[in-house]
Amino acid sequence: MRTIQAIFENGVFRPTEPTGLPDHAKVTLYLDLQLPAAAEDSAKVWRILEQGVATGDKTLAQRHNDHQP
Repeated sequence: MRTIQAIFENGVFRPTEPTGLPDHAKVTLYLDLQLPAAAEDSAKVWRILEQGVATGDKTLAQRHNDHQP
Protein backbone atom coordinates (compact mmCIF):
# COMPACT_ATOMS: atom_id res chain seq x y z
CA MET A 1 0.00 0.00 0.00
CA ARG A 2 1.26 3.50 -0.90
CA THR A 3 0.49 6.92 0.51
CA ILE A 4 -0.30 9.67 -1.98
CA GLN A 5 -0.87 13.24 -0.81
CA ALA A 6 -3.80 14.97 -2.52
CA ILE A 7 -5.96 18.08 -2.33
CA PHE A 8 -9.74 17.87 -2.69
CA GLU A 9 -10.97 20.59 -5.10
CA ASN A 10 -14.26 20.95 -6.93
CA GLY A 11 -15.30 17.39 -6.06
CA VAL A 12 -12.04 15.82 -7.28
CA PHE A 13 -8.94 14.54 -5.43
CA ARG A 14 -5.88 16.14 -7.06
CA PRO A 15 -2.53 14.47 -6.24
CA THR A 16 0.18 16.91 -5.17
CA GLU A 17 2.87 14.90 -6.99
CA PRO A 18 2.94 12.38 -9.86
CA THR A 19 1.38 9.07 -8.82
CA GLY A 20 2.70 6.72 -11.50
CA LEU A 21 -0.79 5.24 -11.84
CA PRO A 22 -2.21 4.57 -15.31
CA ASP A 23 -5.32 6.48 -16.44
CA HIS A 24 -8.57 4.94 -15.22
CA ALA A 25 -6.80 2.89 -12.53
CA LYS A 26 -9.29 1.92 -9.84
CA VAL A 27 -8.11 2.64 -6.29
CA THR A 28 -9.52 2.56 -2.77
CA LEU A 29 -9.02 5.72 -0.70
CA TYR A 30 -8.54 5.80 3.08
CA LEU A 31 -8.80 9.41 4.19
CA ASP A 32 -6.72 11.15 6.85
CA LEU A 33 -8.04 14.73 6.95
CA GLN A 34 -5.32 17.33 7.50
CA LEU A 35 -6.92 20.69 8.23
CA PRO A 36 -5.14 23.90 7.24
CA ALA A 37 -3.94 26.05 10.16
CA ALA A 38 -6.85 28.49 9.73
CA ALA A 39 -9.35 25.64 10.04
CA GLU A 40 -7.60 24.42 13.19
CA ASP A 41 -7.86 27.92 14.67
CA SER A 42 -11.57 27.99 13.84
CA ALA A 43 -11.98 24.61 15.51
CA LYS A 44 -10.41 26.03 18.69
CA VAL A 45 -12.88 28.93 18.68
CA TRP A 46 -15.81 26.54 18.22
CA ARG A 47 -14.59 24.42 21.15
CA ILE A 48 -14.54 27.53 23.38
CA LEU A 49 -18.05 28.47 22.27
CA GLU A 50 -19.31 24.92 22.83
CA GLN A 51 -17.81 24.99 26.32
CA GLY A 52 -19.67 28.23 27.06
CA VAL A 53 -22.96 26.72 25.95
CA ALA A 54 -22.37 23.48 27.86
CA THR A 55 -21.40 25.25 31.10
CA GLY A 56 -23.63 28.31 30.84
CA ASP A 57 -20.54 30.55 31.08
CA LYS A 58 -21.64 34.06 30.14
CA THR A 59 -18.12 35.58 30.11
CA LEU A 60 -17.24 34.47 26.59
CA ALA A 61 -17.43 38.04 25.28
CA GLN A 62 -14.87 39.09 27.89
CA ARG A 63 -12.62 36.15 26.94
CA HIS A 64 -12.98 36.40 23.14
CA ASN A 65 -9.20 36.32 22.59
CA ASP A 66 -8.58 33.14 24.61
CA HIS A 67 -8.13 31.18 21.38
CA GLN A 68 -5.08 33.23 20.47
CA PRO A 69 -1.68 31.58 21.00
